[in-house]
Amino acid sequence: MEVFTPMLNQMAVLFVFMLAGFILCKLKLAPENAGLVLSKFETYLFIPALNINSFMTHFTVENIAVRWQSLLCSLVLLLAAIGIAFLLSRRFAQDGYSRRIYLYSFVIANLGFMGNAIIQGVFGDEMLFDYLIFTLPMVTFVHTFGVAWLIPGKSGKLTLKTVCSPMFISLFIGAILGLSGLKMPAFVSTALSSAAACMSPVAMLLTGFIIGTFDLKALVTSRRLYLAAFFRLIVIPFLLAGAMKLLGFSGSILICALCAYCMPMGLNTVIIPSSYGGDTKLGAGIALISHVLSILTIPLMFLIFT
Repeated sequence: MEVFTPMLNQMAVLFVFMLAGFILCKLKLAPENAGLVLSKFETYLFIPALNINSFMTHFTVENIAVRWQSLLCSLVLLLAAIGIAFLLSRRFAQDGYSRRIYLYSFVIANLGFMGNAIIQGVFGDEMLFDYLIFTLPMVTFVHTFGVAWLIPGKSGKLTLKTVCSPMFISLFIGAILGLSGLKMPAFVSTALSSAAACMSPVAMLLTGFIIGTFDLKALVTSRRLYLAAFFRLIVIPFLLAGAMKLLGFSGSILICALCAYCMPMGLNTVIIPSSYGGDTKLGAGIALISHVLSILTIPLMFLIFT
């Protein structure tokens, strides 16, 4: 119950916003291009604000020096997850772009909005700080190679254009501010924090709105999506956390790793394709099914490993 209650509360918050977006779409209370507008706000404002705010706070010389083992462990797990994802994605899709959607979904979970809330609600602020440091390599990957994978009509390779995206530039700015120790004016910091807080609610509104444009029955009856959710929620975290357990890892590193990898599939599979005018049906279906199933799987994973 210590895990289930805060997780359930966070799920309820997620689905309130998702349901609101779904209703707005179905009742035609928002213009047809609302999804595109929301995705643009996410890509060019809210996600960059979140990146700058997070990295200038946590990406400091002191944190790197003290928690280098956690960062190294996170990097090794990320490489292992990428290897597993490449093997799985070939089984789930034939065309290149759909394969990259699955590839991203198997590597990166909803480690931000849901992961942060569950870590803080169950283990407190000190563990949340450790978790934010642990996930830095993953966050960096999301806004470099991850974004490159999700841009429709491209090769999926990291290019100069991808690196020059607002999300990566904001990551770089945040890292420079964090390493240098430069302080932003109070009003700028407040503005960044306020914009960063909008990222997840708007992402869920966007997801709900996009789901509302599709046949809901078609989304929730795809066996392939349930199988993908099973690998994301059960198989991958079990393999990674199990390997860490066998190697003798315990305490905060194991908890951070488990939380980062047992979350449902991330929302960027909806946000990024929508921002670039791509097909969002696959990403929306994966997000919907995995978030619902995670109500049961997250407590199960914590019960097994903690």
